[in-house]
Parts: sequence; C-alpha cells; structure tokens
Amino acid sequence: MQWGRLRRSLLMVVLVTLWCSPAVAGDLEKDFLGVPWSASFSDLDGFSIIYKKADIFFGIRPNETRTINNVDVGHVIYGFYNSRFFGAYVNIQSLDAFSGLRQELEKRYGTPRVTIGTHQKIYNWKHGPVKIKLKMNEQTGDMKIGFYYTPLADTINEKKQEIRGKVRLLPIEKDKKPSALPLLEF
Repeated sequence: MQWGRLRRSLLMVVLVTLWCSPAVAGDLEKDFLGVPWSASFSDLDGFSIIYKKADIFFGIRPNETRTINNVDVGHVIYGFYNSRFFGAYVNIQSLDAFSGLRQELEKRYGTPRVTIGTHQKIYNWKHGPVKIKLKMNEQTGDMKIGFYYTPLADTINEKKQEIRGKVRLLPIEKDKKPSALPLLEF
C-alpha cells in the first residue's frame, strides 16, 4: 500500500514536470495540453460535461487517460466560461507530490506569492496570461493544481464581485419610522 502511494506521488511530479517542461511551458501561454485557451467548447472533441452552473461548466475527456509507466494519474478537469476554455485542474493525491510540484514550479517560475486563508494555503505563479495556483486545504487535506487563462478567469472573478457587491435595503415607506431594522440582502 505504501509503495503504491509513493509511486503515484512520483508519477504526479513527473506529469507536472512534463507539463512545465520548456517545450510545454513556452506553449502554456497559448494552450494547455493541446487545448487552446479560449477555444470554443463546440470546436473540441471528446469532452463530457461533469458539472454545470449558469454559464460555467467543467468537463473531462473520459476516453483520455493520463498515464506514466502504465499507472493512471487521474483526469484533467477542464473549465469553460460562456463555452470558452479558461482553466484546467488536477487533484493531487499526496503531500509528497504536492511538495515536489511546489519545488518544480519554484524552479521554473520563481518564488510564488503565497495566500493564506482559513485552513487554506495557495501558492501563486504567473506565466504570461496564465496563473498557476497550487492549493492545499489544511483541514480537509484536499490538494490541487490549477491553470487559469486570466483574460477569461478574471472576467469570471469580476462577475462574482459584481454579484456580491450589490447591496439592497428593503424599502421603507418615506417619512415613516420602521418598526424594525431593515434586512440587508447580499
């Protein structure tokens, strides 16, 4: 059992190292594993949608298996906004793989900006129009790496901020004192 985990961890490091190799890193500004940033979902083949909410959805290529030395390292999850490719995610299965990824990304892209939140630590790098985030939830143990095409990903974040930023007071009749404080809607 222990050997299997170690083997998967090492394979994940190798996979991300391949993603971050000079040949792929140069192309990272244009595409992720051959899928062009901002590509229309309708122009891509072999995807299955696994989750959808409003104008954002996520898909995988179920017939595409990512393996190294005949060991499955999991699916890449592709994110789409308004049917345009904006992000890719891979879940990380072990702390060793997470540490190896962080070291490889630091070598390739320099010292990350680190964001620490409630039970979460995020290492951030920028490479051209692409943000790379290595995330760890210290409470749940969940770990993932994400690649975001900022021209689309930033639009999504701005949209979320607009929705959150709208504050509305329930109407109070003019020249009347309310019997209770008005509720705030966020």
